[in-house]
Amino acid sequence: MKESKEVFIIIFIVISSSLALIAYSYSLKPIRCSLEDLKNYEGKYVVFDGIVADIFNYTGGTGIEVKSTNKNSSSRVTVFCDFYVSVIPGSMIEVSGIVSNYGETVNAYLVKILKKYYETTLEEVLRNPEYFV
Repeated sequence: MKESKEVFIIIFIVISSSLALIAYSYSLKPIRCSLEDLKNYEGKYVVFDGIVADIFNYTGGTGIEVKSTNKNSSSRVTVFCDFYVSVIPGSMIEVSGIVSNYGETVNAYLVKILKKYYETTLEEVLRNPEYFV
């Protein structure tokens, strides 16, 4: 009888722990926002769309300058990656990451690039072959 009680307790702990992890995983879903609204989400895990304006390397990773998909907006954000990212200027990307403010600029620390949409011409490839190799 004592052994069955211990088994029941262990099963109860496993099931309740699993339910707690499932509940916690729902809180980890990124908040969908626009690039223009990123400054309102400092410290939050977000997902947003943008167009790659520039790529640069820094000590420890890759930086991506992302501009708004809204043609009437001049908003830009720098996305820092601790790893190599294969994107090209002009690509539309969907980014998930943690937002931070540094002085007057808004930055995002990349968790992952969710989608990449490549639309380019031969002229762009010939002008910037380093982005396509």
